[in-house]
Amino acid sequence: MVSEERDLKAYLNSLPEWNSTSRISSLFSDFSMSKELNRVGYEANVNFWKKVLLESSKRGLIPSRDRDTDYEVLCLNVEGLEEVFKKEGDTPMGIGEVVLEMIDSGDLTPIKIFTKENRGWGPWLVDTLRTSPLLWGFQQLSLADDSKNSKVTGKYVIMSLLKEAGDKACRLQAESSTFAITDSLLTFHEFKEKFEKQLFDNVTLSEEDLNVLVHYLEKNRKSLKIGYKSNSKSSPQLQDMVIKFVHSNTPIQITDSDLGIVQIKETRTAIEKQISDIQSRIHSLTEKAKEYLSRDQKTSALSCLRQRKQLNQVLEKRSASFETMDSILLKIQTAESDAEIYKAYDVGANTLKSVMSSTGLTVESIDETIDKLQDVMADQEEIEQAMTSGLESIQGAPLGLGEEEMGELESELDFLMELENEEKAQQAINDLPNIPTEPLPELEIPESPKKEAVLETS
Repeated sequence: MVSEERDLKAYLNSLPEWNSTSRISSLFSDFSMSKELNRVGYEANVNFWKKVLLESSKRGLIPSRDRDTDYEVLCLNVEGLEEVFKKEGDTPMGIGEVVLEMIDSGDLTPIKIFTKENRGWGPWLVDTLRTSPLLWGFQQLSLADDSKNSKVTGKYVIMSLLKEAGDKACRLQAESSTFAITDSLLTFHEFKEKFEKQLFDNVTLSEEDLNVLVHYLEKNRKSLKIGYKSNSKSSPQLQDMVIKFVHSNTPIQITDSDLGIVQIKETRTAIEKQISDIQSRIHSLTEKAKEYLSRDQKTSALSCLRQRKQLNQVLEKRSASFETMDSILLKIQTAESDAEIYKAYDVGANTLKSVMSSTGLTVESIDETIDKLQDVMADQEEIEQAMTSGLESIQGAPLGLGEEEMGELESELDFLMELENEEKAQQAINDLPNIPTEPLPELEIPESPKKEAVLETS
């Protein structure tokens, strides 16, 4: 508690307003009367204390006045807040007004809304709407005592923090759920172990906070369903609570199968704890036997070994039971997976059937289409063959000339070819260079270097 108070003081000292002499005098005054006279100053003071209350609660810095918890997070006891935020003996006189403003704005909600099973939002809203206008009117006419009416007692839930915790809890649950049929079911103890330290940094939520969170997720978010293992409807206990998170679009309800799965999980957890305890006892007996032997107390050592042997037999049975529980849970999870796969097959088959029906794809229509296609291809092939044979007959047929006329055409063709050959020959002659008319110059042939070398040597 001392460390928490020191943390609260450290947080408050980090605020500039807390260290300003002029500002702190306004914040610690009873500024409720300035609501109409100085609206700006009034709202500034209210907003400061709202921020302090929300942040202090989120960080777990407000010491609890209850025995069950060390500090308050989601559930805030508004009684005695003036003592919590004392500074150098001065008490903030306007915190009660801040609490009233937070209640009116919906930042604070009575805890009974979440903890009473037979009471919901409707009755509370009716009471609030019925009494608040009358109270305000009496205050304006001075027919009511402001000091008494402004005194709010009891516990209230901080709605912004509750919503933040609910969002994170739903997200963590979705991320950690592999087999919905088993992972969506939790006892309150399992819910507590899973979420008490995960929703806010360095803060552990109390059972009261978690109980409020569970009811909020059921009533407001429709994210889970609450049931109880005991059939007794009188004052249900937290240890009997069964929580089922939503994992499909179907209406959520806790069935006998769900209760059976919870019982199997609890039995498995209990056996696991027994196994751990037995293993610890076996280890302890082994160490004791060694110690007795070191002191030459063989009888005591033998007694320890005899107990260890009995525990080993129990351990084998418990291990077999644990494996059986695991096997049962695995089969349940596998059955759910098989059901989901079957549903996927069924949806796929119906979808494919619908597509085929909408597009007119049937065996008869396909056979008919293939027959048409084969007939068209056969016709196309016959047309191509007819065109090919026709062209060949046209190309090979005579042009309607007689033999004498054909002979004259061939003679003319030969004559043209001879003329062409003669022109090519004449062109080749013309392309030759002219014969020179002047004598060619004499060429000087240099003497061989080898010959000169031989002459010099001789």
